[in-house]
Amino acid sequence: AVSANGYIYSIAGYDDGNVRSTSIQYAKANSDGTLGAWATSSNNLPNDLGGTDHGSAVANGYIYVIGGVNSTVSSVYYTKILTGGETAPWSTNANSIPISGRGNPQVAASNGFIYVLGGNATGGATTSVIYAKLSSDGSTGPWASTTALIAASARGAVATANGYLYSLPTDGSALVNYTKINGDGSLGNWVTNINNQPGGTSNAASIVVANGYLYLLGGNPSKNVYYAKLNSNGSTGVWDTASSLPAARSSATNNAVVINGYIYYVGQSHANTVFYTSTARTQISG
Repeated sequence: AVSANGYIYSIAGYDDGNVRSTSIQYAKANSDGTLGAWATSSNNLPNDLGGTDHGSAVANGYIYVIGGVNSTVSSVYYTKILTGGETAPWSTNANSIPISGRGNPQVAASNGFIYVLGGNATGGATTSVIYAKLSSDGSTGPWASTTALIAASARGAVATANGYLYSLPTDGSALVNYTKINGDGSLGNWVTNINNQPGGTSNAASIVVANGYLYLLGGNPSKNVYYAKLNSNGSTGVWDTASSLPAARSSATNNAVVINGYIYYVGQSHANTVFYTSTARTQISG
């Protein structure tokens, strides 16, 4: 899931018959945290990406979807967000990711660049990190390699804050890794945070940033929610425990978003429930 202009977007996934979908659904977040009625965009993704095997990000009024279908997709798709939450017809970027495909990658956008971290490539999960400059028309420039992840990762989670990228690997550890984003879009060396997240493995968890804190939700699956304060040097403080999700959740894509002081967890691979909570209430409960 991604968010933009007060709307939440649920991208592809599975329909009620457990059939892989290419549809885009969106709903407006109200000031009290509730959601308006969900609507289905008139413009589906151009191809089946394997339900939840893709990664997605938002930047400059565009939604980007990358990878999918068991690491057989190298196309990059993007769409302009229109007034009222609707999305325009999807475009296929002229610059595909420079590998045969990438399944379950971590995708993030920051400071005019978009990043693809890890994912399943030919032969299994990879440490590769690639990035491209974003253009004003939604397209991207050529892709280039930058500093690789510390460990191979797919179905991981990624977030950006204060000029840093945060990655939760899926190697069965409790590590949180971070790196500084350089002015030219390249990444510095990855650093392992001194404070591990307390939930053990972060496989298929979701992470978001709100009010100077990094939140980790679900994974494996579980109901756990943890949070830690972000420091100015990119590290985090000690992790604390917040109110649990109402039900255990995990997802191959990052399913958590933040809008207007509320955290939302949108479904999972085969569920359509949406949970939400105030970030203030989440912190107090910890």
